[in-house]
Formats: sequence, C-alpha cells, structure tokens
Amino acid sequence: MSAGRINRNLLAILAVSALLRVALALQGGQYFFGDEVRFNRGAVIYLGVRQGDWKKVGDCFLSPEHTGFTCISALLAPVQHALAWLAGSGDWSVARNVLSSATFSAALLALVSTGSVWLIYKLARATGAGKDEADLAALLGAASSTLFSYSRHLLPYDCALLAGLGSLLFSSTAATPRRQLLGGLLAGLGYEIYNGYWFMIPVCALALLLSHAGTGSRWRAASHWALGCGLAVGLLLLPGFLIGGSNYWRLLVGFSGSVTQGVFDEGWSLPWAYLWHAEGWLGLGLALAAAGAVVHSIRHRDLPPRIRLWLQLAAGLYAVLILASVGLHKFVVYARTVRPLVPLLCLISGYAVHRLAGFVPWRRRLACAVVVAGATVNFLPYFTLVFPRDVAEQTWLRYGITRTALSYRGLICQPPPGPVLRRDLVLVNAQALYPLKDYIGYPAGTEIFSVPHPDNLPALQYDGYTPEERALLRRHGAAIKLIRMTGTQPAEPPVISNQDRP
Repeated sequence: MSAGRINRNLLAILAVSALLRVALALQGGQYFFGDEVRFNRGAVIYLGVRQGDWKKVGDCFLSPEHTGFTCISALLAPVQHALAWLAGSGDWSVARNVLSSATFSAALLALVSTGSVWLIYKLARATGAGKDEADLAALLGAASSTLFSYSRHLLPYDCALLAGLGSLLFSSTAATPRRQLLGGLLAGLGYEIYNGYWFMIPVCALALLLSHAGTGSRWRAASHWALGCGLAVGLLLLPGFLIGGSNYWRLLVGFSGSVTQGVFDEGWSLPWAYLWHAEGWLGLGLALAAAGAVVHSIRHRDLPPRIRLWLQLAAGLYAVLILASVGLHKFVVYARTVRPLVPLLCLISGYAVHRLAGFVPWRRRLACAVVVAGATVNFLPYFTLVFPRDVAEQTWLRYGITRTALSYRGLICQPPPGPVLRRDLVLVNAQALYPLKDYIGYPAGTEIFSVPHPDNLPALQYDGYTPEERALLRRHGAAIKLIRMTGTQPAEPPVISNQDRP
C-alpha cells in the first residue's frame, strides 16, 4: 500500500465493511438473543413523548441496565419509524409493525461496527504507526469475525466498544486536560451503554497512566480523566435515581451480580477457545505472525512504544477478566466480553504483518489477499444462518399455527402465538436453545423440512453455554424441524430462506 493511495484504501475498507454489515442486518435475525428486547424501550420512550405519556417514558429508566443504550435506541426510534412509514408499516399502534421494522435500526447500528474499524486506524496513526501499518490494522479489524458477527442484532456491544475505543484514543494521547476529560467521559459512556464492559474503565485508565511520564503529570491527568468518567456515569444514572429512589440502587446492585450464566473457571480459556472458532486459521496465522514479530523486535530492542502499550493493555484486559471470573467468581467471561481484546490484537497484528511484508509490494498484496480470503471463509456462515423467529413466521403463514416442541430438556418451550390449528404438525426448536440439560430427540413422525439452528455454529456457543451444554450441541446438533406426526401423510416441503420472510 503506497502512501499516496492510503486514503482510497482506507475508504475502500470502510465502505466494504459497512456494506457487508448492513447486508447482514437486512437479512433479519433480530430478537434471536433475549437481551435484544431491551432495544424496544427506545420505541416506548419515543411513543410516550409523542403521546405526552411521561409516566411511560419515566418507567423505561427504572431499569438500571445499559441506560446509555436505552438513550441510543430512543434516538434511533424516530428514524426507524420514518423508514417504517416508507416501507408501509408505519402504524405503530400495531406492535408487529414495531418489531418488523427493527431491521432498519439494526442496519443503522451495523454502521457503528464500521466506526470501530475507523477508530482502529486512528489509534494506530495517533500513536505513531505509519499509514501502511494503520491501513493493515484497519483491514484486520474489518476482517475480524468477532467484530462482525453481532452486526445484525439489536445489542449494545458495538456502541459500547466504539465509546471504549474512543476513550483509548484520547487516553493514550491525552496531552491536554480536554483530551483527558474526553477520555474519561467516553470510558464512562461505554460502561453505561453496556455495563458488561465495566473492565474497559480500568483498561482505559491504564492507557492514560502508561502514556504519561512523571508522577505529577500522571496524577493531574488521572484527576481530569476520573472527573469525566464520573460525570458520564452519574448523569446517565441520575434519571433512574430521581424516578426510582433507593429501589433503583437495589436493582442496580442486583443486576451487577447477574453475570453468572456459564462457568467462572473458564475465564482464562474461553477467550482463546472462542477466538479459535470465530477467527479460525486466519486468526491463528495472525497470532503466530504477531508473536514472531514481537519476539524478534524485543530481541533486537526495537519494539515500538505503541506496540508495547497495546501489549500491556491486552495483558491488563485479559488479567482483569481472569481476576473477575476465575479469581473472584463474580463475572463469567462470554464471547461478547472478549470483543474489546480484538482491536488491540488487530493493532499488534497490523504491525507484525507490515514488518514481515516490509517494502516488497507483492508481499503486501499477498498478505491483503490472504486476509480477505480468510475473512470471506469466516463471514459466509453468518450469511447462511436462518433464525427460529423467521422460520416460525413462514411456517405458520403457510400451514397455520402448529404445535411446538424441543429436542432438548432443560428449557421452557415457547407456546405458539395463538390457538393451534394444525394438531397433526409440530414445529421443533423454533426458539433460542438455552439452558440445556440433556438430549431427548425429535417427536416421531415424517419430517417435512429441516434447517440448521443458529446455535449449531460453534462461535455462537460461547455466550452463556457451559462446556457440557456445548458438548450436547456438538454431539447431537440442533435443527429446526416441522414434523407431521406418525400416521399422517407428509406435505410439500416449503423453501425456507432469509429472503422468503412474510
């Protein structure tokens, strides 16, 4: 990548990144994760303001979790409503129209992930990387399956990560009180957008401290930074406290102790197991390249300060996760909590690839081609996923309301949305599969159709599943099936696809 083309290269990376993420969101799949229903608070706030129902608005702030994301969803709600009118589903007195138009908000949120790619580039440049190295770091961020996979869902992770990376940018280059204050504000905002990224506050604070020489300068910077962080957290907690009083604090404390789904002692190994399933051979190759380049630089005593900083922050982040999970048994580590580690690894790997490729044009082109090919392989499974809600809607539209069942024991089977009209048919596994105890198999009968359940994808099995539950899924698999009970004739199988939504 030549210096003269860097802006075009970066724009191409960002444009393709945005296009792929928006395309994924427009395929559907929203409301697969239970936490996505919290996004609906934004629509409730928006409609409450329009109707002058301030109690309805205030009630949305009585729940203390992810308050910043509630504000973001409220800001997106009028845009979603406008797009829904254009699509013919603007009557939001019908709840189904609100839910079906959420795809538009998912597409807008998908662009936030591309913003993180841009901040990876900015972080590299701000800390001394050349344009080619920063370009490579951005390419690796755009090619990361970990940073891509949630783009279709109505979840706060990408927004919180964007704020966290912004905090890292200001904290690691905090030469003025204004930048120090902004670094703290963004760290606090990231926490309030998604409370599960609480560990980004100490990591961003560490970036500030490591970037300042001299005790006096360091503590002055830290005081400005802490003020900004406190302001962000305090201002976003204030509405809930004013409305809910002491009960709000009790709810906040209770929610902070709810991150217990999974196994605490997996905290040290789950990040690497998840990254292997998410990033595959591309991730392993980049990890080996990064390790080789860093070791070589250390031996020759020419490791750049920025790479030393990223290594220290990555080690600090990993150590905090281990302490909170394995050490204190307070917070289970999930795939989503591993995500903030990935931009740091992209910055380190960008340096490694640039160093290994040197100034030989064909090596740089080959490295970029390998990254693009690896990303293509890793991204394709996400475009082929078919989600339970979509399958259920298509099935009931074509056949009428069927019975429902599960092939695993341990979770509650969601009832059909109305009176059962087809008692001869049973729709199996048309919901999220959690938690799992043991496999019980499918009802006896003739299979009309079968599509793989999204939870078959190994990378999606690291957000709350225990090792035993993952083993059950991998041993028996999970499929969404429509079965005609024994003694009846099979019907013509429908074509189930993401494009065939009602």
